[in-house]
Amino acid sequence: MAAHLQAMGHQVIAAPVMEVHWLADEDDRLCGRLADHLADAQGLIFTSGNGVRALQRCQVISQQTMALPVFATGMRTADLARGAGFSQLRSADGDGQALAHMISQQCQPAAGALVHPCGVVRKDEPAQSLAANGFTLRQLPIYDARPVPDLGDTAVRAFAKGDIDLVLLYSARSARLFFDQMAASGLDRALLAGVDVGCLSDDVAHAAEWAADGGKGSSGESVWRHRIIARQPDEASLLRALADFYDQPFGV
Repeated sequence: MAAHLQAMGHQVIAAPVMEVHWLADEDDRLCGRLADHLADAQGLIFTSGNGVRALQRCQVISQQTMALPVFATGMRTADLARGAGFSQLRSADGDGQALAHMISQQCQPAAGALVHPCGVVRKDEPAQSLAANGFTLRQLPIYDARPVPDLGDTAVRAFAKGDIDLVLLYSARSARLFFDQMAASGLDRALLAGVDVGCLSDDVAHAAEWAADGGKGSSGESVWRHRIIARQPDEASLLRALADFYDQPFGV
């Protein structure tokens, strides 16, 4: 996203609140377990591009695995899977519940297990809905998105000088971590009164307010100048929302 926005003429400061760690680098048995999970699977589930990248790092992608249907939450993740060599791609273009619904419409529980290479921290969906519909889901954490200690010197200086116009938040967890790291960096949340926030979903926007209030519940007044929320939980929809709000190109 940062490179895309820079290409559109926007000044961007990348300040990731998490750093991805590949668990196969810490446990040499993990890739073998993943291969065992895939041996009789009827399909693969990816809820994050990190799942695709971690699977590639494991180097257990056999021809049998490559032929499996891939079910992804959105087109960005599906495109990464296509780039990894998968050809049977389905995108729910939504969230975990939408993904579970699509799988339930296209698959049968008796056809075999579904394999979900996932992160250590993950949402309840699609696992909860798939289990309720009788599916066997093999979730294997193969990466861990761990918090970084602070926002980094470049972002801290820009916030302190009032040079930040917009913050982009992609998940409820990243919204919570953003406020933790603001505090760790010595930044007052009052600085956000002059900053807009772009959120990937209503859940993210709610978390951004909840975290700002210290988890006590929203006081009804937003900590942000404006909130821009994507209509669908994907990057293209967020870019469209930004383009509509600011009336300027965001490369939709």
